[in-house]
Amino acid sequence: MKDTLTQSRGSLRRRFVLTVFAIVLFAVGASVGTATLVISRTLEEEARQAALQGVEGLEQNLADLRSKALGHALVLAANPLVAQGVAAGDREGLLRVLQPLAEGAGVDFVTVTDPAGKVLVRTHEPGKHGDDVTNQANVRSALAGTPLDTVEEGTAVRLSARAGAPVRDGSGAVLGVVSTGYDLTRDHLVDRVKQLFGVDATLFLRDERVSTSLQENGKRLVGTKLKPDLAERVLGRGESFSGEADILGRAYVTAYRPLPGPDGKPLGILFAGKSMEAVARARNHI
Repeated sequence: MKDTLTQSRGSLRRRFVLTVFAIVLFAVGASVGTATLVISRTLEEEARQAALQGVEGLEQNLADLRSKALGHALVLAANPLVAQGVAAGDREGLLRVLQPLAEGAGVDFVTVTDPAGKVLVRTHEPGKHGDDVTNQANVRSALAGTPLDTVEEGTAVRLSARAGAPVRDGSGAVLGVVSTGYDLTRDHLVDRVKQLFGVDATLFLRDERVSTSLQENGKRLVGTKLKPDLAERVLGRGESFSGEADILGRAYVTAYRPLPGPDGKPLGILFAGKSMEAVARARNHI
């Protein structure tokens, strides 16, 4: 009888221990599951905020480049040697004056036109001149006497943050235009945004990537296109978009904004995004 009672007590003790252990395991599992969910949501929200900050940074840097371009255009247009060269149609003299000034200012190009909007000189392509660039808003505005900074397409530079300023003679008559700015197809801007905000960045001309930090097999994904549904949303309807998106087979938390041209309509798209692979790695590490 005593042995039976002892066995019964031992069995109850084991059951109690197992029950407590199961409860503890359940509680720990629930806590870990809840913590994992909270961490995942927190990391995803941080990625979304990073993408939004990245696209805002891209937008602000473009505004800064436009402002700098306008300042340089006004200074160059006011240079008496430039006015003399434009009045005389002296291409060689203009290049001698402008090339060191452009290098010192840190601009990517300077284009000078005559009163009809035909190119006299380009510092970035000295051999190319004589073509009509009145299709550019900054040139048309400056020929009409009003300086203009904007983002637009160009003849020699596909996409740039640029400004045009009128070159005037002593009486105030417009002799031509100085147009100067920064080539946005170079990688400096998107790389700077990536460094500052920890996100990938892209500039689109319409739906084509013309500058991007996104790479595949060590090659930048320039020349690739945005998915048609997103292009229609941002370019066609002028909407901003933030959320998850698939980019060439990879998941990203993204932010897209229209890039307005001189007429205020979308000329291209600004993009910043955080790879979901990076989010998953951070979650798994935690």
